[in-house]
Amino acid sequence: MIAYLTQQLHLPLVAASNLLTNFTGTADSFAGHLWTTAAPSVLSQLGMLGLVVSALVPAPPRAVQRCRRRPVTMTI
Repeated sequence: MIAYLTQQLHLPLVAASNLLTNFTGTADSFAGHLWTTAAPSVLSQLGMLGLVVSALVPAPPRAVQRCRRRPVTMTI
């Protein structure tokens, strides 16, 4: 996050670190430390689960059939 604030938004390092510290403190006090940590963790795990499922599900037969076609060769 510091890299984004300093490189993309061109904030000085001190301002970026203060902004991040203030945001984290506000989120912790508003939602509670448990929810501030648990919610992104759950979302991250759901994303990883989606990647695993997409890798394990076999491709539809039609897509596999398209991949097995012989390449067209052209002679000059």
